Amino acid sequence: TASILILIQLYHIDCFISNSIPSKKAQGVITLTTLNESKGSEKIKINKVPSQKHSEYMEQVNENRKRAAAKRLVNSKKFFRKKVRFDFMRQKDKEEKLKHNEETRWKRIVTNPISSLRQGMWLEGKIRNISKFGAWVDVGAEKDGLLHISDMSDGFTAHVKDHFQTGDLVKVIVKYVDPVKNSLALSAVELKSDPFEGEKMALDELEEGDELWGVVGKVSNFGAYVFVGAEVTGFLHLTEYLSELGGSSPREVFETGQRIRTYVKEIDLDLKRLKLTCERPSYLPKVGN
Repeated sequence: TASILILIQLYHIDCFISNSIPSKKAQGVITLTTLNESKGSEKIKINKVPSQKHSEYMEQVNENRKRAAAKRLVNSKKFFRKKVRFDFMRQKDKEEKLKHNEETRWKRIVTNPISSLRQGMWLEGKIRNISKFGAWVDVGAEKDGLLHISDMSDGFTAHVKDHFQTGDLVKVIVKYVDPVKNSLALSAVELKSDPFEGEKMALDELEEGDELWGVVGKVSNFGAYVFVGAEVTGFLHLTEYLSELGGSSPREVFETGQRIRTYVKEIDLDLKRLKLTCERPSYLPKVGN
């Protein structure tokens, strides 16, 4: 009975090992424990010889491990080279930034407080920093004033660096000042005088669709600023003048002193802004045929 039990167990174990995926543990000696009624438990050792399929499998595994190790080594070298280059460029940018800061961060001396500035005052200043949309000028106030790119010259200004550089001495005029909001806008060209003298209309007195005759005061890169007799100058975008003007420049369409008829498109009481359009609102009655 014990011999038959041992043979059955050996058969099942051999079938299981043959049908399963071989591993390192399948190689070597397999120890089985059987029961014998007269002698008790017995241990039988079986030498399992690895098959050809198992040997090929293990060779492929070892080859994949070597290939993966070589790839990790190559990637680590590439990463090291990239990291060295990144650290070098970051250090270079840091040094250039520190050098730039040393040139632009001179000690601020307040000689012209914002509370004492008025619109139309001419000031001498020094450009502290430049950006894509303008330049920041130190005029002796508590903060630098913004010289917008559209206010740098009477003509078209493509790039700020074409006119000014950091550290240049400039003569500017106060375009807008608000001591409460601590904001200061400057201009390098003389401000156009408002042709509408006397009392100005408040923005809260206007409504969308109101017809206003105005005079072009300044032409910018995107449209024109129009004097319409209000407390602020209205802005008329090029697309709001003639929608069929494809590819035209505002300086080809508008001229300083040009008289045009506009309509109120949008009013912003908080920001004190007035947007205009030349397109007659559809809800207004038609004129003529």
